[in-house]
Amino acid sequence: MKNSKDFFEFAMNILNRPGMFLVNNVEDFQLVLFGYCAATDTNVGTYMEGFEKMLNQKYFSNSTDFNWVKIIRLHSSTDLHTLELLKDEFTKWRLDFKFESSDN
Repeated sequence: MKNSKDFFEFAMNILNRPGMFLVNNVEDFQLVLFGYCAATDTNVGTYMEGFEKMLNQKYFSNSTDFNWVKIIRLHSSTDLHTLELLKDEFTKWRLDFKFESSDN
């Protein structure tokens, strides 16, 4: 991916149309995201570390460091709910994300 805007666009495409990407739950989303990032030589951790930090702060009162996939799974009752919660949280976080000055 050329920049963070491309990353977010791809992630939101998956979340808006998960069936098109054969994504049924948060774990599938993670696999597709990692596969795409590997194919485009992008470090997904660069983007998802902030998301993970935000989820840890929101759902846990102490200084924990749980994986973002496991947090979403823990707070969801079904596979469909994992995608709904992920989309909601990811969208909120995306609005607060600060793009680098090199991103156009």
